[in-house]
Amino acid sequence: MKTSPEVRPGNADWRKFDFLFNSCIFLIVLSAISYSLWLTNKGIDFSDEGFYLASISDPRAYIASSSQFGYFYNPIFRLLGGNVAWLRAFNIISTYILSFLFVALLFHCFFDLRAYGRKSVCAMTASLSASSLLIVSFHGKWISSPSYNSMALGSLLIIASGVVLCLREERRFSLAGWLAISAGGSLLFLAKFSSAVILAPIILFLLLVTRKTGPYGIAVMLSTALALIGMAAVWIDGSIFNFADRIALSLKLASLQNSGYSPTETLSRLVSFPKSSYLKIVISGAVFLLFLAWVRDLKKHPVFFSLLFGVMLILAIFLEISLLGKDYKGAYVQAMLLVSLFFGAVLLAAGNRYQLVSEIGRNRLLLAVFLLLLPHIYAFGTNNDYFFQASSAGIFWVLSGLLFISPLLKDRVIGRMFLFPYIVATGAYSLFLLVMAAEHPYRQALALRAATSPIQIGTSQSVLFFNTFQNVFLKKMKSALQTAMLPPGQAVIDLTGTSPGTLFSIGAKGLGLAWFVGGYPGSKSVMEEALRHVPCTQLANAWILEDLEGRTKIDASVLSGFGVNLEADYALVAKWEVPFGARDRDQTVEKLYKPVGSVETAIKNCEDLRLSHQSRTAVSGP
Repeated sequence: MKTSPEVRPGNADWRKFDFLFNSCIFLIVLSAISYSLWLTNKGIDFSDEGFYLASISDPRAYIASSSQFGYFYNPIFRLLGGNVAWLRAFNIISTYILSFLFVALLFHCFFDLRAYGRKSVCAMTASLSASSLLIVSFHGKWISSPSYNSMALGSLLIIASGVVLCLREERRFSLAGWLAISAGGSLLFLAKFSSAVILAPIILFLLLVTRKTGPYGIAVMLSTALALIGMAAVWIDGSIFNFADRIALSLKLASLQNSGYSPTETLSRLVSFPKSSYLKIVISGAVFLLFLAWVRDLKKHPVFFSLLFGVMLILAIFLEISLLGKDYKGAYVQAMLLVSLFFGAVLLAAGNRYQLVSEIGRNRLLLAVFLLLLPHIYAFGTNNDYFFQASSAGIFWVLSGLLFISPLLKDRVIGRMFLFPYIVATGAYSLFLLVMAAEHPYRQALALRAATSPIQIGTSQSVLFFNTFQNVFLKKMKSALQTAMLPPGQAVIDLTGTSPGTLFSIGAKGLGLAWFVGGYPGSKSVMEEALRHVPCTQLANAWILEDLEGRTKIDASVLSGFGVNLEADYALVAKWEVPFGARDRDQTVEKLYKPVGSVETAIKNCEDLRLSHQSRTAVSGP
């Protein structure tokens, strides 16, 4: 249903209340966006975030990539002059704009908010959209550079917009909905194909059950998505077959890694219950309150339900305060606050049981369930706890809860009693979680506000501010590299296993993969398999970065199968210390080696060993 022109409340008290509500919301949202943008030039995580930046800066340098986010963000990064801070700002602003448009579309199609006025509806939209900014909060810890996660969230917002257009009563928007689903689906496939694979049948089932598509609609969506993916494949690898080889190699490497990405492990996490005792308390409390709500009547006991709603929010706040000690568990906090909002809304729906089935409608109910599932679909494929990973896409939980109580919102008194606290809580929770994430940045020892020392990094010499530990590390590294004469863009075999951000910072690039992740049973096998696909010419000319004491280092013996002798054929050209706190909790020494032996001999040895390996493989079989 459409939102009609603004209807003013009938008395001055409501107008004053609306003014205070709108002012409060816009202040919260402005604070959240400004705070996020203020932090875009501060700090860096040298592991995951270093991998993101390395993949974006030169995605074509690598032979395999299960996610193609690097190709998506690379043109934007180049357009921004290689400025890391601006790239992060783009990530934040684009995510917020997409979420704002989706929430506005959802309100327009499935909510009757005429009694609240346009300004209040705009404020509600802005506040709910602020929860999408939690994409920079990875398990409750700050990491703001764009990645496959941010690309996946943006894709899901586009897909959800298409579903909304398809489920609305007017069929003239169905084509636009199909195209939005196709475009978002193709982007999701490129970002996280595991999520795309599990989402496709869910959308098909939803549209068929609601009779919002048929053979023609399915053909349009499928052909459009395949065409977009095909064009992307040709742009990335020159042909669809080469792109398929890239994906196949990525899957093979993931299997060799043995890091929890097997189909069995992936599916088991999808249905697993959260391990956190705090979340169990919140969910158990919600179930108990839902039972109380079911035996009471909202119309007869509005104060009772208002108190229950407040209990849900306060319970989450008190529990998360207990987690703000020295051992900060940001993932628990983030998931609890967002889940409490959803259960608070469902609580109201249960209390209004007599009107739920008759007024919410089948399409609205199915849409609410669909949005409820999206955060887990967003998390599907990771080797982390799905529930905590899903909290970065918690905006869908919040909106799903609102759909459950949408029939109640037509009543201005009841709506204001529950909707306004819900909206304010969403914005306030989002701002609070952003602040706490910045106080505990991902794999950085100090809060981002402690990053006050400017240093240029990368081939584009982008200026970022670093904390004391990172400042010491980067200055020592730059000083050590002054005599090494490292060419810009030089390919380096990274044996650290944990720091692709180091290569990005010095303007080099990894050979084979953007990040050889160490510390897993199959880390050595992954490097061996990946380097077999790298031309011997590149191997012979590559430099080597070694970590002496790191917990996740990869032993240099892995290179012997390619004719590489670190002691005989390479010279140490730079050495620097990694102090405690510069790179998570590691304290180690890194060494950079340059090839000094005969390049022709190195190439011949590499080719001979490669032929020998191929012969043994052919004899023994796959």
